[in-house]
Amino acid sequence: LDQVQNLPLNSRSPFELGLLGPSIQTSHQQSGPAVQYTINGQNANGYKLMFDGMEAGIGGDAQYYAGNNFNLSITSVDAIQEFDLQTGNYSADTKGSSGYVNIVSRTGTNQFHGDVYDFFRNGALDANNFFAKKRGSLKQNDFGGTVTGPIMKNKIFFMGSYEGQRIHLPYPAVANVPTASFRATVDPRLQPFLDLTPLPTQAIPGNPDVGVFAQNVLAVINQNLVTGRVDINASEKDRVFVAYTWNGGRIHRAVVTTGNGPAIFAGKSNRQPETLQNAVVGWHTGFSPTPLNDFKTGRHHF
Repeated sequence: LDQVQNLPLNSRSPFELGLLGPSIQTSHQQSGPAVQYTINGQNANGYKLMFDGMEAGIGGDAQYYAGNNFNLSITSVDAIQEFDLQTGNYSADTKGSSGYVNIVSRTGTNQFHGDVYDFFRNGALDANNFFAKKRGSLKQNDFGGTVTGPIMKNKIFFMGSYEGQRIHLPYPAVANVPTASFRATVDPRLQPFLDLTPLPTQAIPGNPDVGVFAQNVLAVINQNLVTGRVDINASEKDRVFVAYTWNGGRIHRAVVTTGNGPAIFAGKSNRQPETLQNAVVGWHTGFSPTPLNDFKTGRHHF
């Protein structure tokens, strides 16, 4: 647990923990609000992503929610008890041809523990983007807290975690727009539409009608991630747990992608809300010192 919490993760995403393993790289096969690994050179769908022993990928594939557009994924780093990564010679009860990742949520104890944090970044020392006329100002706040403790000592324990991110991310918008000489030749009835379009900031050699407009636009990213877990020692042989995560994010104005041409128009704002929920119920029982039963069921909603 201490090793996971003390690792320097720039985005506070558990996805970066997996990149510390051997023969693991980020896959570029996916699109949208997800990101994947490639393990041992195999297809990105060859491994399995699990949360507390239940599959937690998007769309049946082992995709981390929020990989491209958001940072927070699966659960908060402070809510992780164990990050289990295998890339070969693992047991046959686990799916995945190239490997698997199982993120185990943190459990409570007989003593109360808690923490709060706030990580802040800005763009004071950032370099200017190649396509932007001037340097933008990045503002990023990552804040939250975790609390664990007993509900009934030696019997019932709980863990609760919240993490939020508020990011103002400048991103270059690049679009081809009509030049002043071309505007002078068009039908006057089209002038109201041309007035909504900015003039070029860069000329295109050999093209007197169209130029390039480049400017920083702002992507406003808000994300909230909530995790809760309750563990019950029902008897000496039976242990039951319930874990639940709610992960919601929204992007306003520009989208974090190449181009962003539509974002140059006044009043144009993209809206990209996304939500993921994951629930797991587990029951571990020992019939005798040798036969054991581990039952889990869950629901994954994106």
